Amino acid sequence: MAWDIFKGRARFAEPGRYRVVLQVTGSSPIHVVREIRRTTGRGLQESVKLVNDAPVVVAEGLSEQSAELVADRLRAAGARALAAPIGEM
Repeated sequence: MAWDIFKGRARFAEPGRYRVVLQVTGSSPIHVVREIRRTTGRGLQESVKLVNDAPVVVAEGLSEQSAELVADRLRAAGARALAAPIGEM
C-alpha cells in the first residue's frame, strides 16, 4: 500500500479478495463520513449515503492487510466495521 501524503488518503495498489463492511455508524456519523472520504476517496454525497444505508460494503477487492487498515480506521472513527473475505457474511 502506498500512502499519498498530498491527497491525504491511502491508495490500494495490491488487489485482493477482501472487502470492508460498515455495519453500524455509531454515535458520531460525521466522523465516519469523514473517514470514508479520506480512506476511499469518495465524494461527500456518496459517503453520507453509505453511512445512512448501513450495513453496506464500503470497499472491496482489497488485500487482507488493506481491508484491516480501512476497518481499523472506521472503528477509530466510532463505527463498527468488518474486514471479511468476499463471499462471506
